Amino acid sequence: MATDYTQTTRRSPAIEAAQENYIDLLTQQVGRAPGSAGVPTLAELGPQIAGQNVLTQAAQQQAATQAGLGQLTFGADGDVTGVGVGTGVAGYQPFLDQATQYSGPQG
Repeated sequence: MATDYTQTTRRSPAIEAAQENYIDLLTQQVGRAPGSAGVPTLAELGPQIAGQNVLTQAAQQQAATQAGLGQLTFGADGDVTGVGVGTGVAGYQPFLDQATQYSGPQG
C-alpha cells in the first residue's frame, strides 16, 4: 500500500504576524471613503498639474492667429476649450477663384 506524504513549509512567526497585521490594517481602510479621517483623496495622491498662465495663453493665441484659426477660448484651468471662426484657407479663396478663370480650355 502506497503512503502519501504532504510537506508544509511555514514562514517565520515574525513574518506571519506582520502579514496578519497588514491584512487587519488593510481591512480597516477598505470601508472608508476617500477624504475621511486618514484616507487621502485621489487628487491628493496623484500628480498636480498647474494651469496655463497668461503668457502661455497669449503665445497660443498668437500662434492661432498666425495660422488663421481665429480667437481661442480658454477654460478655468487655462486649457483651450474652443477655436473661433478664422480665415485660414478661406482667406485664399479670392485668389483661387481668380486662378480658375485663367485655367482650363477657355483660360
